[in-house]
Amino acid sequence: MRRMTRERVNSTLIFAVFCALLLSFTSLPANAQSAGSSLLVKLAPGLSPVQQAEVIARNGGLEISSIPALRLHVIQVAPADLPQILARYQADPQVVNAEENKTRQSQAFPADPLYPNQWSLPKIGWDQVFGTVTPMGSAIVAVLDTGVDAQHPDLAGNVIPGISILDGSAGTTDPSGHGTWVAGIAAAQTNTLEGIAGVAYAGVRIMPVTVLDANGLGQDSDVIAGVIWAADNGADVIVMAFSNPGFSQNLQDAIDYAWSRNVVLVAATGNDAFNTATFPAGDRSVMGVSGTDPYDTLALFSSYGPSVFIAAPATDIQTTTTGDAYTVISGTSASAAIVAGAAAFMKAVDPTLTNGIIVGRLARMADPAGTQDQTGNGRINMARALADTGTDFVQPAGAPPVGAGGPFVGPYRAAAVNMTVDSLTASTNFSTPGLIMGSTGNSVTIKVTVTSINGNQGTKQFVVATTPSAGSALTFQVAGSSASGGGVTWNAPTVAPGQITFTHDGNIGTGAANQITFTVSVASVPADTQDRSDSFTVTYNAGNNNTAGPLTAGSLKRYALEITGITPPATSANAGDTLSPVMTIANRSTASQTLTVVHTNLSGTAFSSTGTKGSMPTIAAGSSGTVILTGATIGGSTGTQTVTGTAANGTTATAPQFSKNITVNAGTPRQLNFGTQPASTAAGATIPAVSVRIEDPFGNLTGSTASVSIAIQSNPSSGTLSGTTTVNASGGVATFGNLSIDQGGVGYTLQATSTSLTSATSSAFDITQTRFTASITPLSATYAESKTYTLTVTNASIGGSGASNLLGCVTVAVPAGFGTPTSLSAIASGPNTWTTPTVTSGVITTHGQNPGDRLSVSQNVAITFTAPATAAGAQTWTTSAFNTIACGTAFTVSGSQPSVTVNKAGTTTTAANKTATFSSTDQAVTLTASVTSDAGTVNQGSVTTRRR
Repeated sequence: MRRMTRERVNSTLIFAVFCALLLSFTSLPANAQSAGSSLLVKLAPGLSPVQQAEVIARNGGLEISSIPALRLHVIQVAPADLPQILARYQADPQVVNAEENKTRQSQAFPADPLYPNQWSLPKIGWDQVFGTVTPMGSAIVAVLDTGVDAQHPDLAGNVIPGISILDGSAGTTDPSGHGTWVAGIAAAQTNTLEGIAGVAYAGVRIMPVTVLDANGLGQDSDVIAGVIWAADNGADVIVMAFSNPGFSQNLQDAIDYAWSRNVVLVAATGNDAFNTATFPAGDRSVMGVSGTDPYDTLALFSSYGPSVFIAAPATDIQTTTTGDAYTVISGTSASAAIVAGAAAFMKAVDPTLTNGIIVGRLARMADPAGTQDQTGNGRINMARALADTGTDFVQPAGAPPVGAGGPFVGPYRAAAVNMTVDSLTASTNFSTPGLIMGSTGNSVTIKVTVTSINGNQGTKQFVVATTPSAGSALTFQVAGSSASGGGVTWNAPTVAPGQITFTHDGNIGTGAANQITFTVSVASVPADTQDRSDSFTVTYNAGNNNTAGPLTAGSLKRYALEITGITPPATSANAGDTLSPVMTIANRSTASQTLTVVHTNLSGTAFSSTGTKGSMPTIAAGSSGTVILTGATIGGSTGTQTVTGTAANGTTATAPQFSKNITVNAGTPRQLNFGTQPASTAAGATIPAVSVRIEDPFGNLTGSTASVSIAIQSNPSSGTLSGTTTVNASGGVATFGNLSIDQGGVGYTLQATSTSLTSATSSAFDITQTRFTASITPLSATYAESKTYTLTVTNASIGGSGASNLLGCVTVAVPAGFGTPTSLSAIASGPNTWTTPTVTSGVITTHGQNPGDRLSVSQNVAITFTAPATAAGAQTWTTSAFNTIACGTAFTVSGSQPSVTVNKAGTTTTAANKTATFSSTDQAVTLTASVTSDAGTVNQGSVTTRRR
């Protein structure tokens, strides 16, 4: 047995000592949560892209984005340099204004009374998300721990049945409290008048998987079984708030299995303050989480080193505990719970995200904290991760022996200390290499080599679209980065390709040499404090077409034909629209040119391969002509599409292409489609939110607000659909959040309908129901007779998986018309062993001998006993069935309860068998008499006598 280390609870004494030792940690610094690392700079109107770049180059910082419509640039700077760089921008005459890029805080605050104690939530950007982001889907976080107190008022309703690997129960009790701590941090109910707020404040449910005993001890076999069970039973996130320094290949295999099932795995690195690998935090595919304090430094107790992938707050974390109470804890278990809650919330917001994308966004968007060895990719930032749209798939590499840590995609990058530029080449669109003055369609490939501070080298090529013309030298700015132990990687250039103008001095002639100087710079990043730059020179040599050396240009290498415009389309259109683009083509040569090919594409898909009917136009030298292309139908792709035109005269190579962007919007609403499919759910329980999309004919989401109704289509068990079944769509999506079906069945489907729209049918889903049937033989007996009976109870559950639909216990209430049963025995089908039935207070009970001796669907247990009938009539043997051998969760009876009919003793009794004597003073009297037995009246009649 391996000991899984848990975090320490801050009892009054420990907390007092902790505060005394760390007095400076008792309050959050004013700047602890301030980004303070970027500027908003608005430039003067009329500046060319070159001049704008020059303003940024001379004042400092690195441009990370821009808003062209406002001439606004976002400049990243080191926090220590912010005042000086801000002052330089404010003093620049070409700057309208400059200010710090402030962080705005959401004005929504949860109503939970203990929220003010939860400093860790605003630290990770939770307060920027709460009140603004509402999950459209749902997610499940499996807590592999000591169980979870499902009755805690801040958890009730958020906990679904799980499994105890130790005793076969649903895991919804917690003898330790540790699992309840983790569950509360990750997903306590939020915005209530009770307790705390969970990191995953909506859309996330907790699945307890008990793998540790009350002392926090667990064997690898139990942990492995728990990982596999959680992965097979719908967990989106698995959190393991325990650690051990020993590596297990079998545990690694289980984790690999869960990762292959699209599960995000999170584990605590431990609280021993050691720089050694721990597991499962150090296993491949697991985000190992270290702990930080309010100052974003490594917590004193937190382990660090090769197992760390990311970090989260770990000190003085308010959470739930057993007994409807609350406590404050410190430890990396709290850190792991925070990361798990954030990951599950991301899955609920966007159910299409894979585990690798969620891990990548959390790592890439983390905030700098401590060192890479201490916090891996940095301290988690929930708000930035939710806002990120990157789709890079990142899988934690693990610590030795399975990996070397990382990958590190967060804020830790080594700054370049020198840059060299070599081998410039030209790339143009016609047969003889060269650059053409005054023409578009040229490009230049710039190859830059960067050396990082740790000696790693890498090369990046930038292809820059150019328009040679007279003008000043441009500034070309790039950002470089180097991963530890690997080659150099690159960010995109701050000036996008196509915005750069390739310039010369306007006097190129035969034999003349002309030079252009480019400046390439790398701004400061956290590992360096000094900007690095280098420059290179491009030389034009007229008449020299050699591309192996300097770039060349010459007046004899012009295109014969050049497309100078495409109109329309307008700036926007709808999917499926038909356009008629007009192409304007200029003849750059000294002779007339007759067109033979005119062609337009929309993002690579041809509009039309012919122009107007008749011959192609002939364009005189130095003139322009137009061609109208008909039948240009837009396809189904929305967003920014590119209209590209091509023309040729049949004797030279294809002329350079011309392009124009067009925004394609969704077309007319035509059809419905399920966005979020209905999920299998228990009978009577709320089905996770189902969404229906209103789409155009191409499957694009429209903005329709039409009314959508939903009903059962395939109904295998005559179930009834309850809840709000008709809603108005918002933004093209109708969401049904409170549906339920009352009868279990396999293969239900729902149908969505709306007036004038094609209906949609959902994928099949199951409504699960734990139920049983009971029968008894023989069906009749005679009063006072003692017979031997066999009661058979069969598991007739529908759907479900794992241990949730296993039958483990049966009880039978003895009817009042029977005496105490004797000679009891029980035989279960399959390999199960059940206990000899007992009778206590008129109730027969039998159950599985061991936790594993439970009956699956269609299996039964036959209880045989002898009972005397003590009263006549129908006698019902009321039977109950339960999930566990401890007679826990009750099943629903299917059909009627078993009944035995007890007949009265004998058949008839005649008057001839009895003597009755009467006396009377009347002449004649009629007397009525009946004869009864102890079994009831069997005969009756009358007799007439006369007086003598």
